[in-house]
Amino acid sequence: MDFDDLPRYSPSDNDTAPFPPIFNPHNHLFFSDGWSYGPPPTEPYPPTSNPHIGIYIPEKSKDNRGSPYAGLLAGGAFGAGPRSSLNTFWFDAYSANFGCDNGFSNTTCAVTVSAVRYSTLTKTEEAAGIRKFTLPPCPGYKGCTLSPLDFGDSFRGISGLQFSASVRDKSVILFVDDIKMNWYNNSCAAGLERLRSR
Repeated sequence: MDFDDLPRYSPSDNDTAPFPPIFNPHNHLFFSDGWSYGPPPTEPYPPTSNPHIGIYIPEKSKDNRGSPYAGLLAGGAFGAGPRSSLNTFWFDAYSANFGCDNGFSNTTCAVTVSAVRYSTLTKTEEAAGIRKFTLPPCPGYKGCTLSPLDFGDSFRGISGLQFSASVRDKSVILFVDDIKMNWYNNSCAAGLERLRSR
């Protein structure tokens, strides 16, 4: 997922314009409140692939901007949402390119990526894996580049993925692009079901 198929966003002043939200569903997945996207070059991190980069703004996680089912997901999460019981909308996640809002010169950013998997026994989503990373700062936001994150083997057949980032124990804006993932169920029937839905 690279966010590049979202509508073009070209404000006259990128420095003061609000980021547009990601409306649900996007690419068959549902995003929590607080997810946005933006174009370069205003953002401190250029996207891996142009023109957009995914942006999660923690203080917007309680905003309900009319995007269906956004309130069902924890902040910083995306996934099958109301369709979590259908393996047609489960996915495997492998890696992503990631950045934090961290312009300090000597303070790292703590990143947590966690996955949930729908349980057919309990009929709820349960923890499926967690990975923690430490990213270097980008002093003064000069020459920032996204860092590759490798999720390992535990994020297979998941129904949701959640990102969080903190600097000095405070939640910060995060930037993500080119999330490497594929559908868990690649059967013809599942593909047809996805074609019939958004």
